[in-house]
Amino acid sequence: MAKKANDGPEFRCPVYDMLGKLCGKSPLAGEFAEHLRKAHVEVLLAVRSLIDERVAELSKAAAAPKGRSRRIKVTGEE
Repeated sequence: MAKKANDGPEFRCPVYDMLGKLCGKSPLAGEFAEHLRKAHVEVLLAVRSLIDERVAELSKAAAAPKGRSRRIKVTGEE
């Protein structure tokens, strides 16, 4: 398969590779598999929190006034 011109080097997660070698091709079972499933859920929840935070920031910025100027009456008290 030919690489596209804009493709960078392929990233391979070292933890994923290590687990793949430890587990072989057989499906995971038991306590180890349960820990991995829970870790997967935790990573997804962490990513969700980052996304939620960014959405809140963007929503707040969109609701803020756009920097329009307004007239202010100044009285001289000298």
